Amino acid sequence: MTQFTAIVFVFILLLLINPNSKMLLKNKKKEDWILDILSLAIQGIFVPFIQFLMGNYVLSALFPRFAHAIHLSPVCVFLICFLGIDYLYYWNHRFLHSGRGWIFHRIHHSVTEMDVVSSSRNSLIGSFFIVYCLANSTVAYIFQHSQAVGLAMGITSILDLWRHSRLYPAQDSNWRMLLWFFINPRNHAYHHAKGSCNFGANFSIWDRIHGTFKEAFDYPTDIAMAKNFSLKKAVMYPFLG
Repeated sequence: MTQFTAIVFVFILLLLINPNSKMLLKNKKKEDWILDILSLAIQGIFVPFIQFLMGNYVLSALFPRFAHAIHLSPVCVFLICFLGIDYLYYWNHRFLHSGRGWIFHRIHHSVTEMDVVSSSRNSLIGSFFIVYCLANSTVAYIFQHSQAVGLAMGITSILDLWRHSRLYPAQDSNWRMLLWFFINPRNHAYHHAKGSCNFGANFSIWDRIHGTFKEAFDYPTDIAMAKNFSLKKAVMYPFLG
């Protein structure tokens, strides 16, 4: 509950302090509102429920001997979840932009303006093809200190909201030094516009290592790679569309 409360607090805070937030949300189409709220509900309620079922029923039934079998410090468990799963997501994200994976990710790239409400936009099934759904529950099941997994998941969710915002530190801000390590809102907006770079979630280091990083010095004007989807087609994609 503490993790959920923190994420909701950051969500509301970003809405309030995000530049041009009022104008962006005012101009948001009714269909986009419905799709984004539905997607937030799937990401915030149904995906955690699936993770709960995975850890408490599926994995425990299939692999009972592995339940909290590995003893590591909370710091190590946190790093496995925050860094290790982030690296898995990098490759997962690249797959979602491939010919076979694109159908599960296309609706997310129908966003026309970066705002925190649209951070989870997807079709009904899209969110379940993101590696977090399985990886987080697996790590929480195998390792002790599940609180460390929850902390990593919470911070990752907060960073996800931030990189879909337009909140960017000023040029002379000391915080800009940290932007080298993280996928910031401009870099992620550039990913939405091009689709061939900046695949990382939390960290930009994976893109830098594998040659897919592109520095963005401003927000692109056109970020929608997928257009002309009705609400019904977006929700039911790829079954309709």
